[in-house]
Amino acid sequence: MLALPVDPAVTEPFVDADDVAEAVVTALLGGGHQGRIYELTGSCLLTCAEAVASTGGGTFLSVPMAGFVAELRSAGEPGDAIALLGYLFGTLLDGRNACLGDGVQRLLGRPPRDLEATRTAHG
Repeated sequence: MLALPVDPAVTEPFVDADDVAEAVVTALLGGGHQGRIYELTGSCLLTCAEAVASTGGGTFLSVPMAGFVAELRSAGEPGDAIALLGYLFGTLLDGRNACLGDGVQRLLGRPPRDLEATRTAHG
């Protein structure tokens, strides 16, 4: 189970890790990428629950921020790490990034992988 302080209705453009790896290799070893920006996103917008389910990672549970922070403190996580996670989950993962980019297509010349298809292919 993955428990995070994320609104269960918010969608994000989750990107497949293999697409990220391929993009890094292409950008570093291929020519003509210096100074260019490629916004890598997945093929569709997903909620956290959908993303977790599509990768075979179990189930997702939305938890309150206060409870999430309390669990991190009780686990002995450093204060700066807790502050960073609080910022990420409380500010960045609020739906403001709920749009798809064309970075994978422009950089790799193909559409982004679908998370469900990737999970199925990897068994």
